[in-house]
Amino acid sequence: MGADTGPPGAGSGRRGELDVLRALVVVGLVFFHSALVFSPDDDFYVKNATTTDAVTVLAGFGVVWAMPMLFLVAGLGARHSVRRRGPARFARERLLRLGVPLVFGTVVLCPLPQWLRLRAADPAYDEPYPAFWGRFLAFLCSFDGHGAKHTRRP
Repeated sequence: MGADTGPPGAGSGRRGELDVLRALVVVGLVFFHSALVFSPDDDFYVKNATTTDAVTVLAGFGVVWAMPMLFLVAGLGARHSVRRRGPARFARERLLRLGVPLVFGTVVLCPLPQWLRLRAADPAYDEPYPAFWGRFLAFLCSFDGHGAKHTRRP
């Protein structure tokens, strides 16, 4: 057996325990957000007619442990990646890999829950999403970085 043979991924520097922790937390977050439908004190988008306080206790556990654990795992993974690639290559790869989905999600998907709330609150509301989206973005662009609305001088 030579130096190049071994288990798959052995030379990749991948930390398997971080992958397992990340997967557990992400699966837990799916259950966490699904359970919020049954929480009596949460202002979640969808609410079941029957709720229980047990969800509040379980959700509290998720809030206290899951997000910090996810950030810890992400930080450890980033630390190992920066060591392996260097800061410039790490930043470039992350921007290319995450920049497009971030911009798309922020511009196209973030207004979607507001549109859905309007449709749920008023059955007569029938504005199509593209029209709402354009109006929403125009509204956001009418503010400067300090929350003041732009005004045009005559």
